[in-house]
Amino acid sequence: EKPGINRILYTPNLLGSLKEKVRQEVENNDTSQRGPLPYDPARVLSSKTLGDFDDSYVAPVFGFANKDDYYNRTSSARYLEDVAVPTVVINSLDDPFFDSETYPEEREDVPVRLVYTEKGGHLGFMFHEEPKAEKRGGGRTKAS
Repeated sequence: EKPGINRILYTPNLLGSLKEKVRQEVENNDTSQRGPLPYDPARVLSSKTLGDFDDSYVAPVFGFANKDDYYNRTSSARYLEDVAVPTVVINSLDDPFFDSETYPEEREDVPVRLVYTEKGGHLGFMFHEEPKAEKRGGGRTKAS
């Protein structure tokens, strides 16, 4: 399966800007004042995905064992049992912020329904028109 436009354009740009911040941090680090960096700069700068970056930079900087520990401990999944109002959560399978193996599974014991779409990216639903959209006054789009 081909990666979506988000993974082709957005992810490399975001990853590049994050790596640049790390490069600057490494260049400006004064180990005599702050001590050694909590991460391996070479590993961070060789990250190919956001997951790699989370594993090599975010996890050690913020005290997590690895990216899986970070994802599990910061996930909202543990709060699902506290949801009292029926809720629908929509995620796109081409969201560059999620690795495919980290999407939560629906549980029957909570009033939360999970909907996964093939396309949509990260916050992309508000930018995509439905094929049968009708243009209305004021430049707004209303799906039929």
